[in-house]
Amino acid sequence: MNQGFIKRISRKAVITAGKYMIDRFQRDPLNTGGMKEVSTQISLSSRDHMITVIDEYLQIQETSGNDHFTRLKVSSGELHLVHLDGRECFIYGQPNFSLAISFVVEGITKMSGVFNPYYKELFFAEDLTQVKRNNIVTQVNDVYSIEESFLGFSYRGEYDSNGMKRLNTLFNIMRQPVRTMIPGSDLYGLTLVANGNLGGMILATPNLDLIGPGIFLVEAGGGKVTDLQGAPVSRNSEFIVATNRKLHSALINQEAFINLSDQ
Repeated sequence: MNQGFIKRISRKAVITAGKYMIDRFQRDPLNTGGMKEVSTQISLSSRDHMITVIDEYLQIQETSGNDHFTRLKVSSGELHLVHLDGRECFIYGQPNFSLAISFVVEGITKMSGVFNPYYKELFFAEDLTQVKRNNIVTQVNDVYSIEESFLGFSYRGEYDSNGMKRLNTLFNIMRQPVRTMIPGSDLYGLTLVANGNLGGMILATPNLDLIGPGIFLVEAGGGKVTDLQGAPVSRNSEFIVATNRKLHSALINQEAFINLSDQ
């Protein structure tokens, strides 16, 4: 099946779901409790909007997933859907939430799109050649000094002893003279790296299913993504470091990371 056809369907699917999400986001305040239940319902409704579009053009052979991620098997490969990343942002009225779609063939991602419906930003990349923001080519920035960079941080783990060790590692780096932000949505943060707004992003205890499309965008924009040892990321990676490439060695060689690796 023509990849251009898959791309058009994918774009339509995320934009359709995004319109539903922004309508729900703006309709009434949600920060009144029951966050998990409400966000799950919204995430699943977002999934249903995407599937409705896809089902109109493609024959879905198999479906699997969970409340925030769905894998659709089609004749030419798989479509991976992220229904809602950044659910806390969504619930508490912050606009940094995202949804995404990827086309995967035999385990290899061929294209990915990440959409922030509030800002109406659609990032798309094919075959790691280039990344586009709303159809305009963009790329990572050229900042090479940590002190002059703007970095994003994320923690998605439990608050047990291992989780607190990872969280303290992030805090130790954030105490240094560096400009920092917490994007709220890991996907949104990774698009900021791909777009050059952030020099890098450090994610502790990441969910690889949810952030896969963002990793693809960073690499398509000229960036680099590894674990703390500079190896390719895997489901066992406790930290993921995504940068503009020029900052990469400096970040993974931070003393806080070295001490963590030695423990």
